[in-house]
Amino acid sequence: MSQAHATNPVHSSVTTNDRLALTLFLAVAVHALIILGISFNADKATPDYSPPTLDITLVQHKSPEKPVQADYLAQEHQQGGGTTTEHVREKNDKSGDSKLPGRQQAAPPPSSASKTRSGRTEVLARKKSGLAITTQVEQKKTAKKIDIDELMQRSRVIARLEAQQAAQRQAYAKRPDPKYLYASAQKSVDAAYIRDWTQKVERIGNLNYPEKARKKRLTGNLMIEVNLNPNGKLSSIRLLKSSGKKVLDDAAIRIVRLAAPFAAVPAAVLEGRNELRIVRTWVFTNKNRLFSK
Repeated sequence: MSQAHATNPVHSSVTTNDRLALTLFLAVAVHALIILGISFNADKATPDYSPPTLDITLVQHKSPEKPVQADYLAQEHQQGGGTTTEHVREKNDKSGDSKLPGRQQAAPPPSSASKTRSGRTEVLARKKSGLAITTQVEQKKTAKKIDIDELMQRSRVIARLEAQQAAQRQAYAKRPDPKYLYASAQKSVDAAYIRDWTQKVERIGNLNYPEKARKKRLTGNLMIEVNLNPNGKLSSIRLLKSSGKKVLDDAAIRIVRLAAPFAAVPAAVLEGRNELRIVRTWVFTNKNRLFSK
């Protein structure tokens, strides 16, 4: 019996690894086709290249004509707006290039806390301004009041001075207009009156000689001014020159007062005056006598 070799049929089975490898191959192939299917020029690629864009901006002025080629989108037409001849494209602040030539970086909007502080500062500034205005008004009112008070006070002082001057003028107008008689009278009528007047004072003086001066034998000369009214009554008397001894000065004044009243002054002596003024020197001698010279 011949031995027959039985051949088992070979079954080719696809494993999981084979499927994974095939899938990866297909994915790589598809991506390669996609990548190789896109054509581009590597020479034109630059690091700063960016696709053409059209910015949107707000214009401040309106042009009647529509620009042929616009660089920006805006709410109105405008020809050649801006302050520079070059086309400047504003970049995003987050790109790191926020400092562009000819532009200022916009300040961030104020927060609510900043607005509150700003509002309070403005209110305080207005209050201070109002207070300053009120203070200035009060100062002006005070200065005006002081000026008025000062003017009133000056007016009162001026009125008082004017009243005093008026009284002085009135008193000066009413003052006596005396005629003076001295020992060296020349006119006969004047000499007669002064002689009689002097004799009367000497007689009264010797009759009432001061006892203290008599005991101490005091001597001395003094000058007295006597003012007489037209009727001969004594108007006033004052000491012009002292003897140096109060006893003799007081005695001379007392003697003249005792001798008054005197004879009426003649009109020829007064010569239209309203008072007669007699100035005489009186001597107290060591013999206890009084006489005039």
